[in-house]
Amino acid sequence: MPSGPLKPRRRSGCAQCKAKHVRCTEEVPICRFCELHGWPCDRGLKLVFQDEAVQTGVGFGRHGTSTSEPQLWKEGSEFESVPLDAYIGRWIFLTTLSSNFTFVAGDIGGQSAKDKDSDGLLEHEELDASDNLPMDPCLGHPLAAYSDLESYLLEYFIQGIGPNCSLITIDNPYIQLITPLAFSHTTLRYAVISVAANQLRLLGDNRFSNEALAYKNEALKGLQQAISLGSLDDGAIATVLMLCFHAISHESDPSWVTHLQGGLDLINHVPYNAMSSPSLRRFFTMYFVAHAIMSRTASPGKRRGKSKYSWSEDDDLDEIDTIMGCSRRLLGLINEISDLPIAGKDAGTTPSDNGTGKRPIDTTIAKASKIACSLSTITQALPPHSQDRDDLSQIAETKRLAALIYLIGRVSNANIIIDEGTNKVALINMLVNIISTLPDSATLLWPLYILGHAGLEDEDQRRFVLDRLERMQRVRNLGSIRRARVAVKHAFQVFDMRLSAARATNADAFSSISLA
Repeated sequence: MPSGPLKPRRRSGCAQCKAKHVRCTEEVPICRFCELHGWPCDRGLKLVFQDEAVQTGVGFGRHGTSTSEPQLWKEGSEFESVPLDAYIGRWIFLTTLSSNFTFVAGDIGGQSAKDKDSDGLLEHEELDASDNLPMDPCLGHPLAAYSDLESYLLEYFIQGIGPNCSLITIDNPYIQLITPLAFSHTTLRYAVISVAANQLRLLGDNRFSNEALAYKNEALKGLQQAISLGSLDDGAIATVLMLCFHAISHESDPSWVTHLQGGLDLINHVPYNAMSSPSLRRFFTMYFVAHAIMSRTASPGKRRGKSKYSWSEDDDLDEIDTIMGCSRRLLGLINEISDLPIAGKDAGTTPSDNGTGKRPIDTTIAKASKIACSLSTITQALPPHSQDRDDLSQIAETKRLAALIYLIGRVSNANIIIDEGTNKVALINMLVNIISTLPDSATLLWPLYILGHAGLEDEDQRRFVLDRLERMQRVRNLGSIRRARVAVKHAFQVFDMRLSAARATNADAFSSISLA
C-alpha cells in the first residue's frame, strides 16, 4: 500500500521524460534527467495520426486500445457507405492522413500505379508521360490556374448563368459538358468568359464591358484559325454555340442567325465519330435545330422555305428535353406547321405536284388537320431521372397548346381542330391558365410570343402576356426577351388597327428573334 495519496499526473514534462515514463523535474532550459544523459530536452505538443496509432497499438485520444467497443471496419468485412443525400450541394471535409504527406516518385496518392493496376483500379488504362498526375499533394481548384479576372467570370458562368439554362439540375449540358470542355479548350473558354461578362453588363454591372468584347474577339480569332486549319472538334462547335448564345443574349441581333447556320453546317459535316462524346453531339443538335425551328415561327406574315432537320437514331423523340422544355417530336410538328402555306397569301396559288399549276386549298387544310390530330394525341414523356417533375410536364404542355394556336393562325381556319370541339379561344384560355401556375423562365418565351400574336382582344390577357415578358426580362434581361416584348406590342397595334401585312410597318423587323 502506498504511504500517501497519489499525486496528480502532470502533462508539462519534456518529451524524453514522457517517453521514458519518468517524472520530469521540469528545469528550464534542460531538466536534470536529460542533462544527466546528454539528451535534448524538448517540450511541446506531438501530433499522432490515427493510422500510426493503430499500427503501433498506441492509444489514440480517449479511445484507448481497448477492443471492447466494435470497430468501424475490419478487413474482409462488408463495406457500408455513408448516405450522402443530406450533403448534396454542401461543403465536405477530406480526412488527411500521414501517408498523404509522403509522396514517392511514380506514386499516385501514396500507392504506386503498379500496385493500383494489380488491384484493378487502373484496369484498361495505360499511363504515359502526358498522363502523369501532379506531384503536389494539395488539391488545387480548377480556376486557380487562371487570372483573377478570368476565374471570376468563369465562376460566374458556372454559378450564375449555367444553372438557369436547364430546367433540371442533374441534366445540364452547360455545366456538365460545356464547362469541363472550356477548361481544356482555350477558344471555347474565351467565348464562355465573354458570355459571362456580357450577362453582367445586361444586369447593370458594367465593370467587364470591355472584356466582353475583347474575349469575344479572341474567341472569333481562335475559331477562324481552327476553321482555316481544318481542326474542327468538339471545342470548335461548342465555341460556335456559345457565340450564338452571346449574340442572342446581347441584342438578339441577326449575327446569331449566322452563328446558328454555321453550327448547323458543322454538325452536318463533322463525322459522328469525330466527336468524343455522343452527349455533346446530342446537345449540339438539339440547340441548333431547336433554335432554327423556333426562329421560323417569328414574323408569321413572312413566307419561309421548307427546312428538314433530323435527330440522332438513338434519340427518344417523345422524351421532354430539359433545355428546350418539349419533345423532339413536338419540334418536328412545329416545323411542319411553318412549312404550310400562309392563309390568304399563297395557300391557293402554290403550284401542285400534278402539274395543274394550282394547289387546292383543301390540300392545305388536309395537311393542317393531320398536324392538328398529331398535336392532339402526342405524348411527351418525362425523362427517367425526373418522373416527379410535374412542372416540366406543364411546360411541355404550354408548348403543345401554343403549337395548336400557331397552327390555327397559320391557316386561319379554326375548324381544323378536331378535339371535342376545342377552338382557338378555349386553347388560349387553357394556355394562360397553365402559364399562370409556372415561374418566370425564359423557356416560356415562345408560348407567350404565340399568345401575343394570336389576336388577343381581352385586355387582361394582353396585360398578362406583357407582364410576364417584363418579369422574365428583369430576371436575365436577354436581348431575345426584349425584342419579343417589342414584337408583341407591335402585333397588338397591327391587330387593333386592322393593318394588312403590306401596311404594317416593320412587319419583318422581328423575323430573326430567337424564341427557343
